Amino acid sequence: MSAEYGISVAVGFVSVLMCLVAQLRRYIEVDPEVARKMVHVGSGLMAMALPWIFTSATPVLVACAICAALVAVCGHTTLLPARLKQVLGGVERRAGGEYYFPLAIAILFPLSRGDLALYVIPVAILSFADTAAA
Repeated sequence: MSAEYGISVAVGFVSVLMCLVAQLRRYIEVDPEVARKMVHVGSGLMAMALPWIFTSATPVLVACAICAALVAVCGHTTLLPARLKQVLGGVERRAGGEYYFPLAIAILFPLSRGDLALYVIPVAILSFADTAAA
């Protein structure tokens, strides 16, 4: 798979996930905390797949930067529907986790040097333990 295609798949997955959760919040009235957790776990599952999509760190860094920019745009623009902005911003606390998550992935991927256990286990802990703790 080419790097550009892989980046498109990763960013597209996160974008579609956020849109689907926004629609769930619209029609089922999902609690904001649950919606945020859904995006967190879904993004974590996507992040766990990155070693099978990419062989080098550069496309992962690009995908993480794009995802962080997407989150920033969702949170700080009036161009998007409010329900999409509320997927991550619907909770009262402001901890910055939506930015720390892609940053952690961007740091962890090159540090793991292709060792799947050194990458997937920390991402799983970040994705599931953090979600359960909230």
